[in-house]
Amino acid sequence: MKSSKHKVQFRASKKRAPGRVAVDRLAQQIALAYAIERAIDAGVLRDYAHAAQALGVSRARIAQLLRVIEAPAAVIDRAICKHGR
Repeated sequence: MKSSKHKVQFRASKKRAPGRVAVDRLAQQIALAYAIERAIDAGVLRDYAHAAQALGVSRARIAQLLRVIEAPAAVIDRAICKHGR
């Protein structure tokens, strides 16, 4: 298989207080899902299979991540606010 000439990199966030772990994890998953979508739209990644290969995860994991952003915005907001209190 031909390797992509574009290298995909995501920066890890700084460590947070223990109470913020759930918020940070959800926020990171949402951000990663949107970043994958943008990379595909921009042509940096060909498709979800290419995203999985570039990130070193399974295609099933990519599908799980993308399901997070399919939820209505209000549901995502509530989930983040609930854990942030």
